[in-house]
Amino acid sequence: LYEKRPFTILSIINEIIKSIICKYIIVYSIILLSVPINSYTQVNKSTNYQIDNIIIKGNTTYSTRKLKSNLSLNKNGLLGNTNFTRRLIEMDRIALKTHYVKNGFLNCSVLDSFSISENMKVDVFFFIDEGNQFFLKDIEISGNTSILDKKLYGEINHKFDKPFNPLKIRKGLRNIKESYSNIGKPLVRISDSIAVNNNNVSLYLDIMEYPTMKINHILIKNNSKIKDIILQREIDIKPGEVYSGLKLNKSKKYLINTGLFSTVNINSANIDTSNGLIDLIVYVRERDMHYWEMNTGIVQKEGLGTEINTNYNIAAQWKHRNLWKRASSLGVNSEIDINAMNISSRPDINAEINYIEPWLLGFRSATLFKVFMNNLIQQQNEFTKIGSEISLIMNPDKRNYFKTGIEFSEIVNKYENVDTSITRELEKEKERAIIFNYRKDRRNDFLFPSKGYLFSLSGKIVGSVLGGTENYYQIESSYSKYQIIFGQVVLAYRTKIGFLTPYGSDENTPEYEKYYLGGATSLRGWENRKFIVKNSVEIRKNIKILTSFELRFPIYWRFGGEFFIDGGNLVDDLQSLYNEVYRWNYGFGITLTTPLGPARIDFAKPFNITHANKKWIPQFAISYAF
Repeated sequence: LYEKRPFTILSIINEIIKSIICKYIIVYSIILLSVPINSYTQVNKSTNYQIDNIIIKGNTTYSTRKLKSNLSLNKNGLLGNTNFTRRLIEMDRIALKTHYVKNGFLNCSVLDSFSISENMKVDVFFFIDEGNQFFLKDIEISGNTSILDKKLYGEINHKFDKPFNPLKIRKGLRNIKESYSNIGKPLVRISDSIAVNNNNVSLYLDIMEYPTMKINHILIKNNSKIKDIILQREIDIKPGEVYSGLKLNKSKKYLINTGLFSTVNINSANIDTSNGLIDLIVYVRERDMHYWEMNTGIVQKEGLGTEINTNYNIAAQWKHRNLWKRASSLGVNSEIDINAMNISSRPDINAEINYIEPWLLGFRSATLFKVFMNNLIQQQNEFTKIGSEISLIMNPDKRNYFKTGIEFSEIVNKYENVDTSITRELEKEKERAIIFNYRKDRRNDFLFPSKGYLFSLSGKIVGSVLGGTENYYQIESSYSKYQIIFGQVVLAYRTKIGFLTPYGSDENTPEYEKYYLGGATSLRGWENRKFIVKNSVEIRKNIKILTSFELRFPIYWRFGGEFFIDGGNLVDDLQSLYNEVYRWNYGFGITLTTPLGPARIDFAKPFNITHANKKWIPQFAISYAF
């Protein structure tokens, strides 16, 4: 960069790319000339060579440890060596270059080399020339009349007097174009340039807005199995409306969420700037409309008392996605589950037939009609439920879900009664219930969350004007929060509360709805469903409260660790909740990253308790406890 010479952000990035390519060719040619052909052939056999040392030279602004955190190559670890490939070295060289460029070192250069020892170990070297660091002094914007400067500064999101980050600027320009697209100006053009004075950078943006565009026609292509009207109702923008990139993105999401298409693209065509008109062409690729499949694996499912169990699962499903070409679906599902902590027990059996009508009275909400059968065996309980359900489901995206409806069921529950001398009792009930379920998911990752939160609220009102043999209501709420402490260390905590109470003529709640604690997803210092064992049998109560704090951190390769504290209690009424001692356990765990989520084994032990169970309890599960 030279004094007061104008540059564009794109030209800077292009120069960086050219620099990377040229230096890569030079270094690669030197390597080819210096390494014998047979040796180079062996180097490409990554299984024969491992990284021994990574040496970084020339860095003064950032510590070697800080820079190594950007690398995918690692020095020898506890479980073996990292395989050496030339591609990994090049990727890490670019990662170092990118780290410096993002922090204002626009002229930084990074070279790499390696040496091979007689014992087939590889030392990797990175040579850094940092150059000067540049800072953003100011931003001047011209040509904008529809959006204020303040909003455009917010879209760029780059603070003044901070290291100049061309990658953040490029992202900010994309955000500006998106903002214009959302107000009907998809043709906006932005010219950018910079001027450099000493180490200060001034950014200049010249915006050409072009006319506001309206939708003229919407054309649908490649749909042979689905009627046009089905697609049109999912498109959130209509002819005659002002163009909106936000509405187009929502339309693509709605079309994908129908489950009828594998890909959806919406393109502009026939642009008429004189009249401010633009056509949209919707291209879809249809999926198979009916299919059947079988799956097997390890899953976590809700059992009696709403506690989560880790099960070996075998599932079969048949589904037709597009009955009568109206996007209505019919499905038949069956599942067999074997408790992973008690594989000798009889499997649980679940089956259902469901019909889903995707729209109701012109609203984007699904109507579910379902008949089902659940037969669960847990400890000394055998629970069988047969029934039907009619529900309204609003699921605008995967992060927001709401369902409410009416359920009719007949229940047979055989259980061991710990409060009487009778070892087995039988409940036969008819339930008529209003049910609801709400979930809001703001986690950044469903399997490995490190930021955000998850909130859920569910419950049901049984009996009253609906009839049946039971009268009670139940509500359960859970809140989990995740945040990064430093690096890849994550603090996670949650609170879970369940409340169950009879009303009307009933004095007791049914045994099959009462809460349990203990196990891999609740109080890990107690065995599954055996929190505060009485006569060697688990207890069930009407009120549950559960809290957990967990510190998650990486160890090596795919392995991670946990330190956690869990607290909770089970009582029958609110007064007892104040009087009873709140129980705590502490422990640690090891996790292994798998495609299904973290497989973990935890070891937990209760705090200061006179209970006979003072030993460390192992708990195995797939995915985190919360």
